[in-house]
Amino acid sequence: MFNFVLVLIGGAIGSVSRFALSTWVNQVMQVKSIFPYGTLAVNMIGSFLAGVVWGVSTETTMKPEIRIFMMVGFMGGFTTFSSYALESYNLFDNGEVKAAFMNILANNVLSLILVFAGVITAKYIIKGLRGGI
Repeated sequence: MFNFVLVLIGGAIGSVSRFALSTWVNQVMQVKSIFPYGTLAVNMIGSFLAGVVWGVSTETTMKPEIRIFMMVGFMGGFTTFSSYALESYNLFDNGEVKAAFMNILANNVLSLILVFAGVITAKYIIKGLRGGI
């Protein structure tokens, strides 16, 4: 039961964080654009953070509860691939084929690159903390 509470709390924090960051990015961009910059930013940051958490969990003895809270709860609430998929569909449906393909390519390629970057960053930090740098 405790794991469900961890997922619930992590998911709530992740969802609020996603909403706040996406809204902020869209306001900062102040671009009258059909491209969903806020969702892209959340997916990029979320991919990097997922890589960091995964890297830390594989390089340390992270408690299962922390992993559940972070990966299932927070990251599940924070990342927005369901929003991304719906926005991509809507771009196609509105005849914005070029923007739809740009959205799909950017979210997938950049997310994968940032997961790698997150894992490498986590391993580098852990190695440094252990005196290995």
